[in-house]
Amino acid sequence: MDTQRKREPGGSPGLSLAGGNHGKQNHTTLDAAALAALRVELGIILQAAHRVAAGYGLTWPDFDRVHAAHQFVIRILAEMDGKEVLS
Repeated sequence: MDTQRKREPGGSPGLSLAGGNHGKQNHTTLDAAALAALRVELGIILQAAHRVAAGYGLTWPDFDRVHAAHQFVIRILAEMDGKEVLS
């Protein structure tokens, strides 16, 4: 398992989006950071699905990280839809 998979979902450690100008530039930076975080979490989920589909197993740390990525994506979908995601 690489170090990137051991991170908490949602972005880089120490990433700060607070402060500075509160204009369009901050929204662009925030959007880019959110998309980058989503890309990482989806990549983890897809890689795990690929391994399982190929007949390989996952270790317990992998299960924990895939679960964290899954929960992150579920929260994003719920926020986008404005309602709880049940499946």
